[in-house]
Amino acid sequence: MQTTQRATGTLLGLLLGFGLMQMGNTLQATRLSVRGGIEGFSPAQIGAVGAGFWVGVVIGSLRCGKLIQSVGHIRAFLALGAIASTAPLPAPASDGSGSVGRGSRPDRVLLCWIVHCR
Repeated sequence: MQTTQRATGTLLGLLLGFGLMQMGNTLQATRLSVRGGIEGFSPAQIGAVGAGFWVGVVIGSLRCGKLIQSVGHIRAFLALGAIASTAPLPAPASDGSGSVGRGSRPDRVLLCWIVHCR
């Protein structure tokens, strides 16, 4: 009986974490597409950004197995978390026109950076 309760608790925690992650992912994708429309990007460009996200998910899923086997799950999580948290930092430094810091909008800059693969 205790084993069943432990397994149920573990499963519920896993499902809750996955559900929260998917809610955040959905809200981010919705905001990106709405903001892209407001900023004047074409639906094809916005779709390319969304498709590129999922291509990255698939590639990352296929390649992370080797990384985890070679360095372990803790170090792999640490390295990938550091990359994910520092990747957006350069975005507010430029507004895409060459001027740095003056009147730049991070959401516009990040969307331009993603779409134009800077």
